[in-house]
Amino acid sequence: SNAGGHFTHQEDSYFHHLKEVKYDLSGAHVLEIGPGDGMFATRLLHENKLASYTLLDVKAHLDNALNAIQAEHPAALLKGFSSEEYETVMTMEFDLVVSNICIPETPVEYRTSLLNNLLPRAKSAMIIGQLQGSSFIPDEGYGEWIKRLFEASFDQISCTLTDYNNCYAWIGYNHSN
Repeated sequence: SNAGGHFTHQEDSYFHHLKEVKYDLSGAHVLEIGPGDGMFATRLLHENKLASYTLLDVKAHLDNALNAIQAEHPAALLKGFSSEEYETVMTMEFDLVVSNICIPETPVEYRTSLLNNLLPRAKSAMIIGQLQGSSFIPDEGYGEWIKRLFEASFDQISCTLTDYNNCYAWIGYNHSN
């Protein structure tokens, strides 16, 4: 399996899609699943006054991402959890859950358990990834599952093709929050 080995460097594209989340992120608690090298987190912290930033990733990348973000934002409240600790993270509440590319690459049980618990309690989310036809997606049901999950979790949703590698950005947020 791919242990989170590649970094996409598509932050500009991700931020373009994040603007579709009509939710005020000042004072927000953010979870990023698969932060890679920490560049997205660093930029999000630079552009918003966030209350906390939580990272969930494989152990091999977690410390590097935390260190890179801490170097740029020493005052930021950062929390890091390894993928093995995902059950702790899925009981937490976040204003924004974001994941760029990696969710379709994770084991089905992991992503289903994690997002089925996280998204209904989140105020907004952006999950970017391929929906089908990828070597990373062994199950054909991924696209239908993520669609149903966003529909059940948020009152405002959109799914837009990104300019990266046939990946789609699922955006969801609740007006009522």
